[in-house]
Amino acid sequence: RDYPLERMRVEIDRSTFPGPLRSDEKREVAVDGVGVHVIGAMRDTLHREDAEKRRVAIDADPSLRSLALLDSGLDRGEYRAGDAVGRSGIEESREAALRGLRGVVTTRMDTGEVASIPAVPGRDVALTIDIALQARIQAILDPSLGLARAQPWHGDENPTVPVGTDLPGAVVVLDVDTADILAMVSTPTYTRARLREDSQRLFSDPVDAAWLNRCIARPYPPGSIVKAIVLVGAVTRGNFRLAQRIECTGHLLPGKVDQYRCWIYKRFGTTHTSQQGRGLSASEALTVSCNIFFYTLGQRLGPDGVRWVYKTFGVGEPFNLGLGLEFAGYMGLNGVESNIQIGDAIFMGMGQGPVAWTPLHAANTYATLARSGVQIPPRIELGSTPEPRELGLDENAIAEALDGLDGSVNASNGTGHSIAFESGRENIFNVPGVRVWGKTGTAEAPDIVVDPDGPGPSPAMTLRKGDHSWFVVMAAGEGEARPRYVVAVLMEYAGSGGKVSGPIANQVLHALRAEGYL
Repeated sequence: RDYPLERMRVEIDRSTFPGPLRSDEKREVAVDGVGVHVIGAMRDTLHREDAEKRRVAIDADPSLRSLALLDSGLDRGEYRAGDAVGRSGIEESREAALRGLRGVVTTRMDTGEVASIPAVPGRDVALTIDIALQARIQAILDPSLGLARAQPWHGDENPTVPVGTDLPGAVVVLDVDTADILAMVSTPTYTRARLREDSQRLFSDPVDAAWLNRCIARPYPPGSIVKAIVLVGAVTRGNFRLAQRIECTGHLLPGKVDQYRCWIYKRFGTTHTSQQGRGLSASEALTVSCNIFFYTLGQRLGPDGVRWVYKTFGVGEPFNLGLGLEFAGYMGLNGVESNIQIGDAIFMGMGQGPVAWTPLHAANTYATLARSGVQIPPRIELGSTPEPRELGLDENAIAEALDGLDGSVNASNGTGHSIAFESGRENIFNVPGVRVWGKTGTAEAPDIVVDPDGPGPSPAMTLRKGDHSWFVVMAAGEGEARPRYVVAVLMEYAGSGGKVSGPIANQVLHALRAEGYL
């Protein structure tokens, strides 16, 4: 099997980049390992389990069995010395379809009669991935362009991520109507040559973790991007009425100024109510990302309610895409849902506490909102037909959530609207004729800690600490009333969702336009 598009060259227009990185000169970027996390790779060594998987595939597929097995029971596709076999991604999960069948020539020794069965080539497996879009997004995440590298204007200095540090991350692009995964980019990536020649170092770096598909395989606390679904869930379950307003008091518990704080109180010593002169409506709370509003919803929902919200939107269920390791998401201490307490529920109301999911979960969740509460499982392979499911969510709550997500990126006080530089403020999104809804998230993340000497008295080393950066956007072309595409961006230990992931999300929208989607 060949990979003619594993290495591609992409021309990037930097005229729409943030001010400090902007240039009128286009830049050609060479991207290696395009789509390798999805397509996978082969190996030349055979293992005992390969033969077992082959037997299971034949037993499960009558059409394959009738083609592959001779009357004698010989399998024309059996593995023999020197054969290659899929070791990861689609190459592994769809090995039975991709693998061809040998031809057979039978000569009767008594009569000399010759009978032949022709060889059968492997069957194509068509994916939903647009490889040109995939390569373009991978180029956007090339640290040399600056968007995926820690910059002075990112703020919130992190001693483990100084300015100039390359930032690992992930981007998922989902078609709302079809649930097709148009792009699934995880960086840093690797090439099949490196997998063959330098696998030990590839698999031993805990920070780069280039072998890992961050889009589906690593747990991330969701942070504020879940506030939209917490709102919809609270209204649907009757814990909140859209006519109500909630005061932003800076801290949820009276007299406890260092617990359950709003980000604006923690950073600036003020409250959203003080700024606006009133309590917040649901859409206003989403626009300004008020923690107190969503702590309150988490408190009202309680353990059973927040569990219902996250489960309704797919946390805890794998996507079964056939790409290898998948993280299904979890809730509760040690992943046990019954362990959720009221304090956990409060934190989970704004995406912290004992809960984690993946960028694909985030994209899938926002696509469900864009469909007014219809859930369609994401698909990576054409030909499959995912079954839509109506979740029974309150439609007025979804409309209110979309209004808040609109304000988040389009209103001047929205947390995803603009970034301040020394030269002044700039809007994050600048694709002409494209309507954008979205939500930032800055999520406290567990440290990456290693002990280079193994267990013992020597101290462990903290390689990374700080916050993950999220931005999820929905986009529609000019004149379209509802979102057509969802883009989920996650940058590890990068800090601010708006400052780091926002400009990347903007460039992904430019990439969608360049490839003819918007």
